[in-house]
Amino acid sequence: MKGSHCDYTIQLKERAGGVRNPVIQVLRESGLWGRTSHDKFVPPAYKNASVKDRLAVLQGLLDTDGTVQADGMSISLCSASRRLAEDVAWLVRSLGGRARVLPEKAAYSVQVSLPDAYAPFRLARKADRVRPRPKYNTFWRGIRAVEYVGRKPVQCISVAHPSHAYVTDNFTVTHNTMVALRAMLAVVDAGGQAAMLAPTEVLAQQHHRSIVEMMGELAEGGMLGGAEQATKVVLLTGSMGAAARRHALLDLTTGEAGIVIGTHALIEDKVQFHDLGLVVVDEQHRFGVEQRDALRGKGKQPRTSWS
Repeated sequence: MKGSHCDYTIQLKERAGGVRNPVIQVLRESGLWGRTSHDKFVPPAYKNASVKDRLAVLQGLLDTDGTVQADGMSISLCSASRRLAEDVAWLVRSLGGRARVLPEKAAYSVQVSLPDAYAPFRLARKADRVRPRPKYNTFWRGIRAVEYVGRKPVQCISVAHPSHAYVTDNFTVTHNTMVALRAMLAVVDAGGQAAMLAPTEVLAQQHHRSIVEMMGELAEGGMLGGAEQATKVVLLTGSMGAAARRHALLDLTTGEAGIVIGTHALIEDKVQFHDLGLVVVDEQHRFGVEQRDALRGKGKQPRTSWS
């Protein structure tokens, strides 16, 4: 507008009886009125709104300050406000997406990747440039590292859903198996071994399958193409064949297997560990004190976690 430093202004068509501009009123109530580009943010009320509203806020921000690269898949937002950049990343993660905040010379860049169900833009000229991800470009999140943070009190929880999954910090979907895996990986990283005791073969097999899937290449120790820091994850149950059982016992004795998941078979006298450092007991109420102590006794001074 002529004579103004603004590109656009929002005004009432008619002013009567001291009626205030409702847009300005909302900006004041949200704490955004008078903010500069360096200290903008997304108000908490919008960050904790419904999925529909959070997506709308994100789309509005990307329509104004977002960019889609020539490949149609690389989407980013640039902001001079670190807080706004972090808030945008928060919105993306709350919708199941991935976001990285990267500092640049005079601003912050947020790399955005959303699930296919959510369109990043409403603005037609930007939305038309977005291309679907190729089949080989899978959308997933995985464990990069496990850090020891010391001993802390924990509380196992159970969610009334078949998956038993729940959401933790940074919108990470997890369950008790993931929590246990982090603890086991910390022990393995320190050179020890970890054992998970399950009450039934079905549960042991499920835990073994889930842990191998979550670890990915880290579970391919001793295999061609496995990661350098990978370990073996073995299953030990009473119904295993003799050859498979001997192989699993050998891996435990030599230390080739860093993690073992099994049933009561783990308690048998023939089972020996190279350096057992952690015991995780699933559904511990289904095991007696003597059974739990028998497995703990196979290590020097192993820590025990109950679930």
